[in-house]
Amino acid sequence: MNFLKSLLFVIIFLSNTEVLAISKKKAALPIERIQTNLVVNAETGKILHNVNGNEKIYPASLTKLMTLYMAFESIRDKRLSLDKQLPVSIKAQNIQPSKLGLRAGGTISTKDAIMATMVKSANDAAIVIAEELSGSEEEFAVEMTKKAHQLGMKNSHFYNSTGLPHIKQKSTAVDLAKLTMALIRDFPEFYSWFDNKDSFIYNGTTIFGHNKVNRHYEGAKGMKTGYTYLAGYNLITTASKNNKNLIGIVTGSPTPTHRNNKMVELLDHHFGTKTTFYDKPSTVLASTKKQTKSYAAVKKQKSYGKKLAKKPNLKKKVSKVNKRTIRT
Repeated sequence: MNFLKSLLFVIIFLSNTEVLAISKKKAALPIERIQTNLVVNAETGKILHNVNGNEKIYPASLTKLMTLYMAFESIRDKRLSLDKQLPVSIKAQNIQPSKLGLRAGGTISTKDAIMATMVKSANDAAIVIAEELSGSEEEFAVEMTKKAHQLGMKNSHFYNSTGLPHIKQKSTAVDLAKLTMALIRDFPEFYSWFDNKDSFIYNGTTIFGHNKVNRHYEGAKGMKTGYTYLAGYNLITTASKNNKNLIGIVTGSPTPTHRNNKMVELLDHHFGTKTTFYDKPSTVLASTKKQTKSYAAVKKQKSYGKKLAKKPNLKKKVSKVNKRTIRT
């Protein structure tokens, strides 16, 4: 009898060990993200280049462009002023990087919160804006989605103001192009703020961002970088050259270098120029341990992303070039 009990114990132990090994193997499976490339005429909305532009992707911090749209709208409608001091909540203080390092109980001006969201991609600043406009980030996300759908972004749904991982927060490159066009069209006075060469002054200190293309590409005017483990490396760039105004969108890139160089390649092709800017693979950007304190947060994102990614996309979907016109 004791022999049978021992044998049963060994069988159960080995079975559990095998299941654990299989689970670990699945957890280690890399996510093959859908890479999207889109180039749009910023004035007419004509799509000049489209690879997977209608596939749903995780926008990461490109989400903050929607947050900024909501802020600009509130300023235009006199519901918010640039010099108003906005309160910082515990939630904003404790949010994971990238962030400005705001402390609960303190304040930040609307203008500084906008610049921090725009340049630094500061999650704490984005939450401060969201809570000021809607009382809570959750309610603000509901309003973001409503506004997105009004702008024609029918495939976009938002659940936070920052772009931090949420399994249901998705958009498409085409939708994000519509948002970019709306920002340029509706808020020309604020659009010029994106042409900041990736830095701004806060409390006497120069704060640098992560956007090397905006900083170095000739003719670049803005807009935004983004990264989470689920999303990969994302970038929207607006640029003007040779009497052309273009919007470029690259998402799902495996590295920031790949993202930056792909954007330059796309813009150069459609401008008919050859740039001298090239982001070398050895370049260390702000999502790495060397240049930021957010390395632990990146690892946390990666772990969280694996939990959310139950079924990684193992096929790279490529659509034909769809030369139609985006309307907002």
